[in-house]
Amino acid sequence: MIEKMKIKISSKGIHPNEREQFSGTILNGKEYKIYIVSLEGVIVYVGKTKQTIGDKFRQSILTYQNVQKGKKKVSGYSGYKWVREYLDKGVVLDLSVFLLPGKTNEETEAIEAEVVYLVREKTGRWPEYQNEIHFRNNEEAKRVAEGIYNSMHKGEII
Repeated sequence: MIEKMKIKISSKGIHPNEREQFSGTILNGKEYKIYIVSLEGVIVYVGKTKQTIGDKFRQSILTYQNVQKGKKKVSGYSGYKWVREYLDKGVVLDLSVFLLPGKTNEETEAIEAEVVYLVREKTGRWPEYQNEIHFRNNEEAKRVAEGIYNSMHKGEII
């Protein structure tokens, strides 16, 4: 299952471009999901979460703001280079979210890594704002990642 939408990043948060909030089963499900941020067809970041997308993005903005304020102890992941890059610039990004029912953290992490690797393999470049990946040498993860990548691009190499 996939959900696609446009998003913008401002100091008030990461929000859907044409809706007031993130809604729907895929975005608000409590199962693991892969999310892909892209700009004009180029994948800039691949992530995973079990949180709702709204909660994940709310946490990332708050963490980023706390880092900017110089707070030494911050909760949450502060490595979102793509948030810093597009914050308050009015850029409209594409967000694709793939729900992975029944997958574990390790399986989802492996799928995330395989999607990132496919981007590298197909384009010759890593996603521009990707910080890290964790390979697990999982054959099923490779198969799922290929399905995700293919559904993103429908055969286009970007």
